[in-house]
Amino acid sequence: MAWVSGGQAFVARAPSLRAQLAPLPAPAVAAAWVGNVAWGALPSAGLIVTLDGPPETRVVGRVAKLSQQRIYLQDGTALNYSGGAASGVLGTPSAVLTGGDGEDYALVGGNLYRPGSPASLLSPTRMGIDAPAYLYRLPGRGVAVSGLPSVQTGQGLYRLTGSALERLGSGDQPVASVPHGPGLIGAVDGRIVTLSAAGQIRVFLPDLREVRP
Repeated sequence: MAWVSGGQAFVARAPSLRAQLAPLPAPAVAAAWVGNVAWGALPSAGLIVTLDGPPETRVVGRVAKLSQQRIYLQDGTALNYSGGAASGVLGTPSAVLTGGDGEDYALVGGNLYRPGSPASLLSPTRMGIDAPAYLYRLPGRGVAVSGLPSVQTGQGLYRLTGSALERLGSGDQPVASVPHGPGLIGAVDGRIVTLSAAGQIRVFLPDLREVRP
């Protein structure tokens, strides 16, 4: 896992999933994995830097978001991690994600785009520009948009409602639930991993039994 909170960047690698604060020269706004390397974006310094392991720094400009494939600048233009130009979007993305089909997707102004020349509008999200919107990966396909932090696995769709962690069944109805506060959610090695607003990491089996990291 790699994430940013309050300008600080953290990494928690499996199997221990112990959070490590990355030493950074400037505030971070985004983090992403590229293979086994965790990168952080420092727009005020115009840099991306590795968050742990061998230190590496690249001058890229004022970054808004990072995906597994691209570095998105605040004007919507994009670079790859080798520094070459890549297809971007028009405007500053509020979220980006590499989908299950290997393509990048971006939310801009409440709409979902596939970066390209020009970027392809896939669908309006029907969410207000200021409403929370989260992208999650669809295995073997692209992405979906939700108003709640969500993750899709082979065992189903999981989401954090703000008061519970839910597993959804057919018709997107909850089939299992455990108490859980606001946070973020992902999947690591077949397990559901959540991150609370206070930075606590919790790990669950697909049936929502909690286990130690």
